[in-house]
Amino acid sequence: MVYTAESPSLAVLELMVQDDPLRAHYVLIPAQLPADLPETRSDIDQLPDDWPLGLLSHRDR
Repeated sequence: MVYTAESPSLAVLELMVQDDPLRAHYVLIPAQLPADLPETRSDIDQLPDDWPLGLLSHRDR
């Protein structure tokens, strides 16, 4: 699983809220993406019938 955030503090906050902090070890890997990187979005109706919906965030449902 990969969590992304705009800052290290937001990444840590996400882990504190969404995961048991004592369950796993995490690594912070800084990355910069080009502003003109193309974005691809899929509608939930386009996913295969056996897609694990538990992987979607609440805003995607």
